[in-house]
Amino acid sequence: MNKKAVIVLGTHRSGTSTASGILYTLGLDLGNAVMGGNDCNPRGFFENYRIMFYNEDLLCKLHANWHNTVVLPIDWWKSDEIRAEIDRLKNLILDDYRSDAPLLFKDPRMCILLPVYLEVFKQLEIEPFFVLAYRNPLEVTESLQKRDGFSHDKSIRIWLDHMLKAEKYSRQYPRIFIDFGDILVDPLSLPEKIHSFFPPEIQIRTGIREKILQFVEPELNHYIGIRDPESLAYDADRMGIFELFRQFVHRQDTSVDHEYLDGYSSMFYNTYNSAAWPKISVLMMAGNEPAALEKTIVNVVTQDYPDLESILIWSDPAMAVQAVIEKYRHLVSICVSEQGYGLADARNRGIEQASGKWKILMEAGEAFFRQSSLTELVGRREQS
Repeated sequence: MNKKAVIVLGTHRSGTSTASGILYTLGLDLGNAVMGGNDCNPRGFFENYRIMFYNEDLLCKLHANWHNTVVLPIDWWKSDEIRAEIDRLKNLILDDYRSDAPLLFKDPRMCILLPVYLEVFKQLEIEPFFVLAYRNPLEVTESLQKRDGFSHDKSIRIWLDHMLKAEKYSRQYPRIFIDFGDILVDPLSLPEKIHSFFPPEIQIRTGIREKILQFVEPELNHYIGIRDPESLAYDADRMGIFELFRQFVHRQDTSVDHEYLDGYSSMFYNTYNSAAWPKISVLMMAGNEPAALEKTIVNVVTQDYPDLESILIWSDPAMAVQAVIEKYRHLVSICVSEQGYGLADARNRGIEQASGKWKILMEAGEAFFRQSSLTELVGRREQS
């Protein structure tokens, strides 16, 4: 293929859509399957929905989803099952990215799945340049709380997991760090920072400058009032990580920084070992009451337990139930349907696919008492 590509990395709700939208306006190629917007992101996500579906499917094969990846095994991408997915991604890119412009990739899941992409980029002779989007972690947690109902602790864990992996995997490649707040103030600073990476035909012409300025508005940051991570009490190491990523926006990272990050990462991920936090699979039976099903799904996916596999099970659902399934399936690890074979068969298939050491079966309408219920349950087991 012999092309250049810009890859925008960052946690969900960290401004990656704004950064990708700027680069798309500049003329980079998002492929043919460009995702539109919704109520949470009315201007658009500026990512390729075929890439997003591929990433979701890959996480499903790992018995994970985008908000529960902190417990993935070391070198997960070296398994035979995942290695077999490399050709599928390679063919997807060749089929969907057809223009002569530099390629553009953006999906927060890529922070976690980047090793697979790096292998494909190597095989296709794609030269990557990474844009890592930093956003104040308190702003991210507020946004995730509003959109998905996640607790503060769970949201911070997602932020750390995505940022630590994105930094580690992209470390050997050309990259820059950007601050979402800075981009809102000066949208042209992003293309100016990476302009030297583009071929000569990609230029910030007057018309393009005006389109970029019209696209980005400071009002895109709904949580700009909480810019100080010190407003909550964190341990010194976590505060140090927040500050370090913020510094990378304005200075080059060094080998000393990498050593510090690797040390923190080792401690962070060792905290979530399987002995302390055995994997729990929660199997949710859809039933025929949409309101009851929605209550259960929201309750389960917002649990703050670090290794939770959520499995949604249904058979021949009513239209109202189908609407609930579609609304929340992006938050669920695995969906199991046995159309025409009945709910019992679907349940049995779900149990077969569940990878947790513990399995919990829930009917629609059932719920845990608190977001921390499973965490407290396992903690009490450890104390007894």
